Amino acid sequence: MPVQRFGSVFDLSKGEFIYRAEPVLVQKKTAIEIRNDSVKRDLDNALDKLKSIADENKVGTNKDMRRLTEDILRLVNKWTDRVF
Repeated sequence: MPVQRFGSVFDLSKGEFIYRAEPVLVQKKTAIEIRNDSVKRDLDNALDKLKSIADENKVGTNKDMRRLTEDILRLVNKWTDRVF
């Protein structure tokens, strides 16, 4: 079975390359890609916080759970009605 190589291999004791891999060009992310990653991460964090708040309020009063549910549904309806 052939051995897969993912990069160059250098023998420190001999001071020479055992295997020299072909160079691979690594594309840097553009400013737009970096910003998009940041926005997506922020959205994921906000969703995690919302889930945490919802979980914590499951042991709250019915009035508080109802109010939170209505707030979440208003937000969902606002964004569901938008055309992308």
